[in-house]
Amino acid sequence: MLGLEIGGGIPSQVALSTTSLVVARDAPGRKKIVFCNAGTIDIWLARGQYAILNAGILLQANGGSVVDEPDTRGRMYTGTWAALSASGTPILSISEDR
Repeated sequence: MLGLEIGGGIPSQVALSTTSLVVARDAPGRKKIVFCNAGTIDIWLARGQYAILNAGILLQANGGSVVDEPDTRGRMYTGTWAALSASGTPILSISEDR
């Protein structure tokens, strides 16, 4: 079994709602960022200032996750990320390595 490297940043959590919220600011020195849906409601994640319901990256309830890290050429998105939920206030866990 291979180990999972999740980055060296201090983990944080954000309570979401049905209104788009910036969950990670522009960070030119970002090396990796991990998003995990710790709630029981689906979350939509997007690069940029706004997330849109039923569009973008779906983080399914109860552990849906995504890791953004450099591609094979060493390039990585270091801009803003936004998220929202289908309903309620699910928790989005974030770990960012700079």
